[in-house]
Amino acid sequence: MGQFCTKPGLLFVPAGVHGLTRALAVDLGEHHIRCNAIAPGWITSELSENYLAPHPDPPAARDALNGLRPLGRVGQPTDVGDLAVYLAGDRSSFLTGETVVLDGGRTAKLPTPSA
Repeated sequence: MGQFCTKPGLLFVPAGVHGLTRALAVDLGEHHIRCNAIAPGWITSELSENYLAPHPDPPAARDALNGLRPLGRVGQPTDVGDLAVYLAGDRSSFLTGETVVLDGGRTAKLPTPSA
């Protein structure tokens, strides 16, 4: 990992959640129990605001964060709640074993390595 990953836990924990979600979906499916996970991106919160506060220009930093997402904004707590309600409801009754990335398209927009 060396120069590419200075905090391996940031890689291993999400991978563990993803694997556990899939394994539980398989093991519990026969009992009609679904298991899905939500992988949120940047969500506005007290923690995220505290992170931006010491920036020399917090509004500019916030605008830059918004610009990284195809939807042009960071997530709100209600975005996570709405997805959780959907996943828990009957309208997602055939969805299990999935990790839903809720990041406004940020990971879809990540740059590809240059040749």
